[in-house]
Amino acid sequence: LLDAVERELGQAGVPVRRADWRLDQVPDHLTITFRVFDGAVTLARGKDLAALTRQVQPQLRATLSAAGGDLQRRGLRGWDIGTLPRIHQYERAGQLLTAYPALVDEGGTVAVALLPTEAEQRRAMWAGTRRLIRLAVPGLIKSVQRGLNQQARLVLARNPDGGVEALLADCADCAADALIAAYGGPPQDEDGFAQLRDRAHTELADAARTVVAHVQRILTVAHTVESRLAELTAPVLAAAVADVRKQLASLVGPGFVTATGAQQLPDLARYLQAIARRLDKLPRDPDRDRDWMHRIDAVTQAYQQLGDGPRPERIRWMIEELRVSYFAQELRTPYPISDQRIYQEINKLA
Repeated sequence: LLDAVERELGQAGVPVRRADWRLDQVPDHLTITFRVFDGAVTLARGKDLAALTRQVQPQLRATLSAAGGDLQRRGLRGWDIGTLPRIHQYERAGQLLTAYPALVDEGGTVAVALLPTEAEQRRAMWAGTRRLIRLAVPGLIKSVQRGLNQQARLVLARNPDGGVEALLADCADCAADALIAAYGGPPQDEDGFAQLRDRAHTELADAARTVVAHVQRILTVAHTVESRLAELTAPVLAAAVADVRKQLASLVGPGFVTATGAQQLPDLARYLQAIARRLDKLPRDPDRDRDWMHRIDAVTQAYQQLGDGPRPERIRWMIEELRVSYFAQELRTPYPISDQRIYQEINKLA
């Protein structure tokens, strides 16, 4: 609908961007009412589809669990489940329903569960495979920790995960993700996992050390930025300082290493360097900084309006590159970037 309205208005000479819409201001009587049925029984109804989905998740998972039979397992510490099917179909009330089996990370072990969507299956399968890989290489954290010198320990001690061991676990998870990605994604059978496990035995420790080296550089710059923020106390700079604190929290928060990914970690260091350059320039021209900040805010709001579900990470990183292009042009971006390019990517998904 929005695509069509934007197109018609554009032909009439009124350009409308996706960020211009204020869907939260549409009256309730003009929005869709959703109802969730289980046979003839209405389980839930309302205007917010994402909220309804969350509301009926317990019933849905209970239904899937009852249909799982022998396929479901708990307490796994290795792959002894043969081949894991990609789909599981069963009949209920005369309808053929489809569920998606996946490995699910339970913390110290792994389970096999039936999930309602392919998207949930992909996310769970990745995390479950990561857990099995970590279990297959015991002692990894202690091995990496023994190789740290005193300076590295001091830098890594100040981290959002709460302790060096927690941070190193985050780094190990990130390294495991990179190994799984290089393998082509999570395996579906025992032979595939055995090959991945063998690679982990020979490659995971070195990959984790490489990740830790990147993280040490990232935290060094982050500490510098935090020190600079404490010095910028003038009221005219307050909005920019708040913006930087919010950006810093989004980039370097709990679990940030795995969330960022090994491939993106060098760019994360550059984004933090761009923040430091911004803070250096801020007192000289706060008005220009404010103008750029408002443009970033507009793009970010358009991105956030894509919905409650997982948003494309590439657009998130494009917004960070846009910040670099505004506040620290001298650091350069790996590809041309502008507000309009990001709006175009958002419009493709909206």
